[in-house]
Amino acid sequence: MEQCFLISYDIADNRLRGYFFRRLKKIAIHLQKSVFFYEGNSEKLVHLEMMFSEKLTAEDNVLIMPCTKISYEDARIYSGKKRITIVC
Repeated sequence: MEQCFLISYDIADNRLRGYFFRRLKKIAIHLQKSVFFYEGNSEKLVHLEMMFSEKLTAEDNVLIMPCTKISYEDARIYSGKKRITIVC
């Protein structure tokens, strides 16, 4: 079953941050500099979490927050002056 997640990261190393950005850009919707909207099943999420845990250092942080369809429909996302609507 597909689930929705907001993923945010704070990674100190430029190379590692770029690596995660490029990987997430392929599988998720880029909302802000280090914030993504991800929709996938639990198997895909476990793979994503393994990717993060293998490469992160003690000073890095990643937040993966479940986002129900109802709560996401109530959210508002703006990019510049345009409103972005994402359907989960």
